[in-house]
Amino acid sequence: AGTAQAPADLAVLTNLIGHDRAVVDEVLLLFKAISARSAAAIAQGVATGTLQEVLDAAHMLKSNARSIGALRLGDICAELESQAESGQAAGLPMLLQRFEVELAALQKFLAARVAAAEPT
Repeated sequence: AGTAQAPADLAVLTNLIGHDRAVVDEVLLLFKAISARSAAAIAQGVATGTLQEVLDAAHMLKSNARSIGALRLGDICAELESQAESGQAAGLPMLLQRFEVELAALQKFLAARVAAAEPT
């Protein structure tokens, strides 16, 4: 199972903004904050059945995730957005689980990248 794709392809981000490590790290830090807020809003929306909250948060996070190369997370956000938009609340809890697993993997991936960049 060593062929699993990384949670993000940061080449997508560097193709957009360049290879300046400080700029890339700043964008990733901003993504971390945005993703935490969005994840909380999505979870809250699923728990309370507030589909507009799920739709708005998933929509915002979808484009942010894709911009840093986190395509799987972006795709899950697109599914959340689509189901919320069409009023399909029944499938949201299962999607939320997939979302949380993927987001956790992405956060671990990004944390390892930051740790690898720190001087020893």
